[in-house]
Amino acid sequence: MSITRKSIPVNATHSMYILLVSGIILIGITFYLANKTWSFIQSSEETSGIVIGMRHSISNNNDSDSKTYTPVISYTDHNNHKHKFASKVSTSSPRYKKGEKVQILYHREQPNQAEINTFLSLWTGELIFGFLGFSSFAIGLSILVKSYRRKR
Repeated sequence: MSITRKSIPVNATHSMYILLVSGIILIGITFYLANKTWSFIQSSEETSGIVIGMRHSISNNNDSDSKTYTPVISYTDHNNHKHKFASKVSTSSPRYKKGEKVQILYHREQPNQAEINTFLSLWTGELIFGFLGFSSFAIGLSILVKSYRRKR
């Protein structure tokens, strides 16, 4: 007479480990990016800038063209030097108009490092990696919990 244990299939076990490990890695990336953004905010000066244009790019996905728009901003730093930069965040429709005044943050010692001072402009990467990391980890953890409940 053989005793059989209820266990999860091998492919589900592999999926569980992949989800747990990838979740931990993505959460680690989230914390790294959050620390980097927080350090940038702490060492930055706030000033106003002017949108001087919109950079657009077109990508071809599944036989349809997709446009994204990135604002290009001009500003003057504390030493009265002019700079311009393109935001890290692109959108599917233009969020700003040419000539619009926006609040920006720039690094005092490296004024070419700048970003629009909005929550999404500063924290989009952290939100994406955090969501993916916590989701992957939660799914992997739920598979793990189910496997232990089955073993009982």
